[in-house]
Amino acid sequence: MKKNNKRSLRYKVGIFVLVAFSCSCFAGAASNEGNKAFIPSLERELHAQRKPIIPQERHIWAKFPEKSWIKIETVREEFDREGNPFSKSTTLEHLTLQKVTRKGYQLESVNTHHINGKRLPSPPTLREVPFLGMNGSKVELVDASVMVEVNGYDHPCEKYSIVSSNQEREVKYTVYVPHNSDLPQVIRSSEETRKKSEGKASVSTTEVEAITLEIPGKVKTELKNVSYLRLVKVDENGQYTIRLETYCSDIPGGIVSSSSNIYSKDGQLKARIYSELKDYEIHWPEGDESGTGHFKRLGEKKKVRIRRRGRRIREGEEQSDAKNRASMTLINAII
Repeated sequence: MKKNNKRSLRYKVGIFVLVAFSCSCFAGAASNEGNKAFIPSLERELHAQRKPIIPQERHIWAKFPEKSWIKIETVREEFDREGNPFSKSTTLEHLTLQKVTRKGYQLESVNTHHINGKRLPSPPTLREVPFLGMNGSKVELVDASVMVEVNGYDHPCEKYSIVSSNQEREVKYTVYVPHNSDLPQVIRSSEETRKKSEGKASVSTTEVEAITLEIPGKVKTELKNVSYLRLVKVDENGQYTIRLETYCSDIPGGIVSSSSNIYSKDGQLKARIYSELKDYEIHWPEGDESGTGHFKRLGEKKKVRIRRRGRRIREGEEQSDAKNRASMTLINAII
């Protein structure tokens, strides 16, 4: 009888231990599944909290109101091997800021091409442009305060390393963002593109650096602070481009003008390109009287009723001008 009781007790204890062990394993498995589900959600949350390298209030497009626009005319000449021009085209591009989101902005582009005397308009196209560092790239703040010398002066900057890749290639950027918000949003940058199939073989490189910052320059009819930047690009075929840009942070897009020469691998001039700002408008909300001007550079444009002899007659002046004409007619009649 005692042996049977002992066996029964051992059996019950064994069953209890087995059940406890099974419960602990199930709880551990459930915990692991919970961790697996939590980690991607945490990664998504951290990615959602990522901020662009250049904040919206400094971005050369996003800081302006929606519906702001610019018109840029680009003239391109191409040359043969003897250095004679054989083709010339002109493109008028109208860029309009349609929308700004947390991750980027949307531009509408309308182009009109003039090639060999023919006018070729193109339909509007929409382009989604992500903010720098917001397109799934790997972003690293290398140095929060590094000095960049421009024309003999040191400017404190944040140095970032950005790596973006897809199935075919990997692009590595290094950008320097100045602390001073009055300067261009990037005063030095480098870009290196590598094909993954070719290992470490470089496909193309681009170097941009500021030559002079914040000096007086003409922007249409206004005198503003402008900066000059130089770009040197070498593509996978050895063709290289040298471009000089005039930059102003007070206009959408920033580019006032640019001049480029494109050379072949052996130094032969292949093409030259010149772009110039023709017009622009900052679409301030109604009632914003922060400024005036024909291009709405700083605010709402004053209405112009008529134009005569090279001067504008605004509202309120047209009536006095009519009175002056009537007086002159009466004087001539008396004489």
